[in-house]
Amino acid sequence: MVLKFVEICFTCKRINVCSLFSDVPAVPLFFQMVGSIVHKIGRKRHAIQIDLISGMIVHVIPSILLSQYYCTIGTFFVPITGRIGDTIPSDLLVAALLGVAGSLLWVVPTASLHGTKYNKYQPERASLPFVFRWASVVTGIVLVYLLNQIPYTKERRKRLYVQQLARTTYEPWLTVQETPRIKEYDQGLWVNAFDKRGLTEDVATFDAIDELTIGRQHVTCEHDKVYCGFPWYFPVQEMLRNQWYVPVLDTPFPTKDETFQLSMVSKTDLDGGGKRLEFLATGPSHMTVVIEGELKRWSFTKDRVPYKSSESCKKAMLNRQNDCRFVFYSTGQLGTSNWTFWLETSSGDDAGSVGLTLAFYGHYGLDVMAEGETLSSVRSQLPDWLTMVSWVSHWHQYEF
Repeated sequence: MVLKFVEICFTCKRINVCSLFSDVPAVPLFFQMVGSIVHKIGRKRHAIQIDLISGMIVHVIPSILLSQYYCTIGTFFVPITGRIGDTIPSDLLVAALLGVAGSLLWVVPTASLHGTKYNKYQPERASLPFVFRWASVVTGIVLVYLLNQIPYTKERRKRLYVQQLARTTYEPWLTVQETPRIKEYDQGLWVNAFDKRGLTEDVATFDAIDELTIGRQHVTCEHDKVYCGFPWYFPVQEMLRNQWYVPVLDTPFPTKDETFQLSMVSKTDLDGGGKRLEFLATGPSHMTVVIEGELKRWSFTKDRVPYKSSESCKKAMLNRQNDCRFVFYSTGQLGTSNWTFWLETSSGDDAGSVGLTLAFYGHYGLDVMAEGETLSSVRSQLPDWLTMVSWVSHWHQYEF
């Protein structure tokens, strides 16, 4: 049986249909077979020592392996669930995964222990319901107690995302030579909590911090802005349902003196109608462009634009019928970066119209610290069970 098992594994490897990752879960089965062989030998010779050795072979190494699975689930999935937004109950997800792994950790050894001749001291069947009743009562009491406690501690903190944002909307940009005029400007804190409790469950804590309270408003889609005016450098809006925006116009912006701009380098007519717009973007190492409007080609792929709209744009901009595409750019270098790209549009309604709107934003603090007075003040007032992740962003919207 063991030789057959090894033969199957090596055959699978030769035809490239299994790997080490598929062999590892089979390790408990391998030791079950080895333990069964040793157990049969010991039973024939009536040797209790061999019988005990077979039990060790069957249980110890598989249990160590399953314990490692249990630890891996905790160290791998728990950090990920801190980034899946406030729509999925991450606590239930982790509890289910750990529950399955923990059950396997106990089921595999106990299933093979059942019925062995050295397992003499089994509890009476009549006493099992009594044990189960008391276990249920204790579990219920612990559950009620935990539901009334804050599920965070100094060692296991709640993650709070605070993004200081300056948004500027410009008048339509018609020619290369002109500089578009500013139509709107606002500055504030974009606040999110990436867990199922969101922000409202801990609102009493945040109410004690003026920077998170004065003028606070729940974020809704601003239909006059590209991607609803959301400033995320990744399209994650469908993961979030509870966000705050707190205006902070009376404080200097931390990266006011940084070079951040989008320049239209050229605008040329295309054969058959349409325009080709070439841009030079200057900003930090992480920049985002959200493009709203009909495109024929762009510089990000060799041929035509491969998709009509980004899925996240569709979900965020339900009331806007234009195509919407999300492009994220990262250099991996510190300091100011340049980003050149071009877009080709279909023919507009008139000679000067292109029918294209861009939201261009840059994110400071992901590689170089850019925390100003406001973010520092918020950080200093948070309790020890909260940890804050922050960065600073410029957001510009242009119409062509």
